[in-house]
Amino acid sequence: MSRTEIDKVLSAIDKLAQHPGRLRQLEWEIHDHMERAAGELLEVGRCLLEVKDGNMVPEGEWCKWVLAHTGMSVRSAQRLMQAAREVAPDSALAKLSLGKITALLALPADQREAFAAEHDAESATVRELQEAVAQERRRREKAEHDSTALADKLERLTDEAKHGAERAREEVAREYEGRMSQEVERRTTNIRTALERMQSAKADADEQIAALTERLTELEHGQLSLHDDELARLNDELRRQSKLRADAQAELLRLRKQLAQGGMPGASNDIGLSASELRSAVNAYLGRAGALPHMQLALAAIDEGTRNEYRISVEMLEAWCAQARAALGAVACEAVVE
Repeated sequence: MSRTEIDKVLSAIDKLAQHPGRLRQLEWEIHDHMERAAGELLEVGRCLLEVKDGNMVPEGEWCKWVLAHTGMSVRSAQRLMQAAREVAPDSALAKLSLGKITALLALPADQREAFAAEHDAESATVRELQEAVAQERRRREKAEHDSTALADKLERLTDEAKHGAERAREEVAREYEGRMSQEVERRTTNIRTALERMQSAKADADEQIAALTERLTELEHGQLSLHDDELARLNDELRRQSKLRADAQAELLRLRKQLAQGGMPGASNDIGLSASELRSAVNAYLGRAGALPHMQLALAAIDEGTRNEYRISVEMLEAWCAQARAALGAVACEAVVE
């Protein structure tokens, strides 16, 4: 700046200092005219909107009409219409200049007034307001980018956790299946061993019963002579062996059933036998023997050896019935628990 220009500025400052009241008056008038000018510009924009939206100018002639009849450029007309469309007459933004309004239009509609108040838009220059809006937009874009990145990361971690859980379930299932297979194999081996042992015990009991029955038959036919106490001992031994045989038979039935279930008690809920099928099987099994309970007189006349053979068959049937009752009782208990 030249010396002459500096002198002019200093002279102007001196004059203003001599009239402080006038300066304040002029500042107020400038501010008032600027507010009215902003409002007038918005009214110009509303008039332009009415012309354009009302199709008052033939199609394709809008730009020519603006240039010929308004004295402004098409770009200026578009800025005025946008401001009029976005800013209500009673809005705080209506007092701002067109440049400031245009800068604030880059923000979401529900945030413009708060942003203008926060940044003192009336006192700020257009450039300052534009810079503040640009910073806010960069901040929002970064926040949106960070939010999107975080959502993507969360989705990726969720997928990884889901796949990890699926892999863990598969590994647990394989381990459980392996352990169950080993357990079934172990139990099956134990059951087979017990089955062989019980079959051997049953065979021994059968031999003992056959020998005792033969001796009793010989006694009845007078081929042997024994004292009463020895005869009683033989009968007791026969009954004991019969009980052992019945117990062995019952245990064999239980072990065979468990073996059929793969060595795991209760491994299957499907018994594969209806009530009518069971009734038919029992009737077929009993056959003529169903009349046995009503044959007291005939049974009283048979010899002791034959009586013991009948007794063995009845005890076998009793053992089967006991096992069947236990099974039915277990089913009933499970049903109550459920």
